[in-house]
Order: sequence, then C-alpha cells, then structure tokens
Amino acid sequence: MKPLADHGTTARAKGRPRQGIKGCGCRPCLDAQNTYNKRRRVLNETGRPVMVPAEPARKHLRGLFAGGGGWLQISAATRTSQSTLWELLNKDRADIPRRVANRILATRAEDVAVPNPNIPAAGSIRRCRALIAIGHEYQDLIDESNLGLKTIQVLVAGRVDAISERSAAAVSRAYAVLSKRSGSSNRARSRAAREGWHGPMAWDEDTIDDPQAEPETGESAGRMSPAELAAYREQEALWLASYGVSSEEIAKRLGVSPKYMRERLRSATADLCTRDDCARRQYAKGLCHACYERAANARRSAVRPLLSTTT
Repeated sequence: MKPLADHGTTARAKGRPRQGIKGCGCRPCLDAQNTYNKRRRVLNETGRPVMVPAEPARKHLRGLFAGGGGWLQISAATRTSQSTLWELLNKDRADIPRRVANRILATRAEDVAVPNPNIPAAGSIRRCRALIAIGHEYQDLIDESNLGLKTIQVLVAGRVDAISERSAAAVSRAYAVLSKRSGSSNRARSRAAREGWHGPMAWDEDTIDDPQAEPETGESAGRMSPAELAAYREQEALWLASYGVSSEEIAKRLGVSPKYMRERLRSATADLCTRDDCARRQYAKGLCHACYERAANARRSAVRPLLSTTT
C-alpha cells in the first residue's frame, strides 16, 4: 500500500475513504484543509474553478489516441499518470481538476506521435532473403546491421508484416554493403534454392519495397528444376575438372560440399575416358579434354544455360 501523505497536507486531512482510512483531525491537517477550501472558494468566485467539466478533455484525449499517440507518449506529454487518463476515458466522471484538463487540452497531436512508426516489412524481408541467396549467414547480417538475431530470424522467415523505420534503415544499409559480394555459406545458398528466394539481381532498388512488386527473373534468370540443376552442375564440374581444377575449388564455385563433388566426379568420369595416354587424367578412370567435349555435347541440348546457380 502506498504510504499516507504527511501531516499538514490536504491529502492527509481527507484520508482515503475508498480504502476505509479516515481523514486526520490534527491541527496541521485541519489548517491545510481550511487553506485549500478558502482558495477553492476564491477561484470559483473569480471564474477559475478548481474542477471543470471533463467532457472537453475526454474528447481531446480520444483525438490524441486516434491520431496515433500511445499511452506512454500521451502520459509524458500531459504530465498525467496513465491510470488518471484511463479513468477519464473509461469512467463517467463529470469533472476533473482544472490543471489536469489544461495540460491535456494544451497537448497537440505532434507532441505524442509514436517514434519510428511501422512501415511494410516486404522490402526488408526481400533484402534479407536476397543476401541469404548469395551465401551470407545470419551473423553477416547481424554484424552489418547491428540488429539482433531474433529480428533477423523473423524477417528471413517472413513472420512479420511491419517493421520500424529504424530497423528497415539498418537492413537497407547492410544490404547496400553485403549485396556487392558473395557470402561463403553453401548452406545459406541451398536454403534459398529450396525456398525459391531470389538474389539481389532479381530486385530493382526502386521497387523492392513495394509489396506488389515481382522479381525480375526473365527467361534467362528462371530457376531450374532439381534435375536440370544437377545436370548443369555436372557439366560445369566436368569442364573445370578437364583443366585440372581441384574438386574443392569446383565445389566452392558451384556451392556444394567437397565430398559431394568428389563423388559426383568419380561417378561422372567413370565411363568417359579409359585411355592410358590421356594427357589430362582426372579422378577415377579420368577424362581428357577431348573426351569431355564429346560427353558434354551430348548433354548440352538437355541443359539450360545459366550464368549463376542462384537468382
């Protein structure tokens, strides 16, 4: 329970009738109560009543909330507790103290505007996913944007419809930096491929924030089916292998694991070249450049050319 007011005050003289606490009858408290009553009579007789009708302040307060003000902002601007504001809105009070009414009526809508109003999150979601599509990890986005892990996770998952202007600006700054270089995470690229997320090249900076905008994929930027993607990777891997590029480097370029690439090369080259004098033997039974060309020509008609494995 809140402590009682000191002796010699009007509050102590009145007590707390609702809580069953009677007012104090000591001389200092009686003097304080008499002084208050005299001042109240003078103010009422001179047209400055202590209590005024509550309806004008109540109507103005509702307008502040309708204009976008929040409880914290309105309470701070009017220098009035939230409980007092709630009672004014929800209880049928006929009058309120004049000083409270004056503070409420003097508060303007711009004084209680909520900072960092929310804006559509579509652009921020697309930027985060585009960075994932080119191999960036969560930590890259966190380090560059100074946002928390939870915020980045929610954006990437698309579980939010609106975001604050401050967070949106942070994502945009990170995107401007990270979109200029590829990340190192093959797992991130694989996730983006599974989810169908588009990379930075598919989005126009002028329309990426428009919820109605569509990615500019075009025919050449369309996504391949899993079978087409596997065939494309095999073709590119064989081409690089024929020039002596290591399986680790090929895996890095194509966004797959080194183990997967070694197995694919062994399988793909097993029946390509069995010549003992092949000048460019690679893996298992090996292949030479001439042998690769013959094998690649047979596959080329079934594979769509693509400059990158990510969109």
